[in-house]
Amino acid sequence: MLVACLVTEASPYRLLESERDPSGFLSFLFILLPAAAPARFPRHVRELGMPPDAALFVLPASLYLVLEERPAPAFVYGNDALITAAFRSGCADYLREPWGLVEVYARAIRLFAPRFSLCGAEITMQGRELATRQTSVRLTEAEIRILRTLLAHRGRSVSAAALNTAAGATANRRRRLGSGANSRVCAVHIANLRKKLESLVPGAGAALLSARGEGYRFDVQTCG
Repeated sequence: MLVACLVTEASPYRLLESERDPSGFLSFLFILLPAAAPARFPRHVRELGMPPDAALFVLPASLYLVLEERPAPAFVYGNDALITAAFRSGCADYLREPWGLVEVYARAIRLFAPRFSLCGAEITMQGRELATRQTSVRLTEAEIRILRTLLAHRGRSVSAAALNTAAGATANRRRRLGSGANSRVCAVHIANLRKKLESLVPGAGAALLSARGEGYRFDVQTCG
């Protein structure tokens, strides 16, 4: 899985070429963000040069907080003063400076844990397949990306825009569709995901909750 890391000139991580961890689970792409005051940071993901197919984004908290369109799932990094604001804005995890790739790797393993429990059943994620001991169901690429993002934020709401970004929708496509159509596209993905979860484990579809004005959240404690 690709991890896009935005680093500043002041960061010790100035490696701009791709790196792969020894296990082959994660591939790191470092992108240099020129040093600037937060007020001069870009406001849109499309201006940052981050690949839309990244499974995880790592970026400074000072940048994350000013983005009008935040990538998901995202690990953000910074000092203690920004932790509360970053989590309120939807980040999946927070890295206190100084941070290292070993820490990112360990947290990513936890984020993309291949197993989770739902409605009394143990569900395993293998590629795009969800399986219990009794049955399995195959998801689309967009659906598995959305599910992983919701699992990363379990219990917290994620906006439709962030889920569409996670699903791989490009910024140009989202602009062409407009906010209303983007919400409907996300709603279709969520509806299909609910049906597949329900077919896998009775009552599991209820774990995907709609939060009016906030987006969607995944609550593993909720069963239909």
